[in-house]
Amino acid sequence: MGDERPSGSCRIAFERVGKIHAKMTKRLLLSLALGLTLCSCDREDPVEPSTTTTGATVESDNGSGGALFTYHTFTPPDVIRLCPQWIGGNRDFSGHGPRVNTSITLEMSGSRTLRARIRYHVKETQADWTEALHDGYITLYTAPVGKVIDRIESASALSHEYVDGGHGVTNIMGSSTTLAWKLVSNGDTPGNDVGNCTADDAYLSIYWNPIRLRLRNA
Repeated sequence: MGDERPSGSCRIAFERVGKIHAKMTKRLLLSLALGLTLCSCDREDPVEPSTTTTGATVESDNGSGGALFTYHTFTPPDVIRLCPQWIGGNRDFSGHGPRVNTSITLEMSGSRTLRARIRYHVKETQADWTEALHDGYITLYTAPVGKVIDRIESASALSHEYVDGGHGVTNIMGSSTTLAWKLVSNGDTPGNDVGNCTADDAYLSIYWNPIRLRLRNA
């Protein structure tokens, strides 16, 4: 057989097939390129771990709109021998009690000052009803300029009642979570019991636990 060359119609057919093949190859390459681009767009970059300020005094509270609070903990000076003022009677309990009521409450004065209201009431349990009372305030803490006290985080009140049963002090024990860890009350004593504010008169001493406050910007 001799050399047979494709006729003109065959050459046209081959050329068309070649062009179609080239177009399909080009489209395939374009699709692959697009696919790689799409994959690159869908990839998630690694997320850096968030950093927050931690410590004993500063933290962020998202529950209050992300406001930044400062937590301040302090222990007030102990109150030693707070004496009640004589109200009535002959100043001597004479072994009749007294009945002793103590209450201590933390209260705000304005937005920056924390005070303690201390009420200490002693009263003889029978005639002639010798009686004395202290009802007043002491300042425990004032926030720095630019800060206000947002709330009290620790215990804010304490109360106790008893009837004194003899000469000598009564130790009233609290715990590490109460406003004071100990109260010392002196009720009945030898001789007069109210009016002189000496060691042998009625008095109250307070031994505080730490108080925790939450502060915020003014």
